[in-house]
Amino acid sequence: MPAFVPIMFELTVFFAAHLMVITFYMRSKLWPFKDAENPDPRTTDDHFLMEIPVDNNEDELTSLLKETGAVEINIVDKH
Repeated sequence: MPAFVPIMFELTVFFAAHLMVITFYMRSKLWPFKDAENPDPRTTDDHFLMEIPVDNNEDELTSLLKETGAVEINIVDKH
């Protein structure tokens, strides 16, 4: 077996892994020093946020969320 075959195999694995990470960052739009796109800074380890697009069933959705124990409901118009 030629001596360059294991080296080429290891370089293939090396470049595939690094390009996979770069592709992940590009697809996720995660750039170094990018500001967080958090809609509410109060979300921490013990709080979470649900952002639900609402078409015409605003009242039904609000009542469902209140029944299931939502702490706070904010309706924001993003037109």
